[in-house]
Amino acid sequence: MESIKEMPLKIEGISKDYIQQKTFDLVEMVKSGELDALTVLSSINGLEQICKNVRSGIMDDCIDQFENVGEKELVLNNAKFVKKEVGVKYDFSNTEYWNQLKDEENEAAKNRKDFEDKIKTFDKKAMITIDDELVEIMPPIRTSTTIIQVSIK
Repeated sequence: MESIKEMPLKIEGISKDYIQQKTFDLVEMVKSGELDALTVLSSINGLEQICKNVRSGIMDDCIDQFENVGEKELVLNNAKFVKKEVGVKYDFSNTEYWNQLKDEENEAAKNRKDFEDKIKTFDKKAMITIDDELVEIMPPIRTSTTIIQVSIK
């Protein structure tokens, strides 16, 4: 297996098989001890940031190039391109009834959050009074996932 310094990444013609193979190679190099896991994680984090920045930096150029082709979709270098409208948002705040509903929703969300904060401290089943009614409370089930957070300095 080639070393990480000899493992260039393609810019053109990336296929699903290529992605799977490079993924497998890197994971195996970490598992075998050939590469340090934290070094790879740091590098992957940096590559993700580069990809995000490049994507946003070239998106207008990509849209221009796609529109010049004049098709609804384009296949190029093992990739299918489709222009889509994403992140559509509507602002309803100019309608008073909507604002009233939103205020009610916010109040209900605040009440729920306050209640959740209170019962987070319960470690066993309990009975509490809510609005003059005795209610059985079960302790919440806590779940989490452990990760290593990476910040490039």
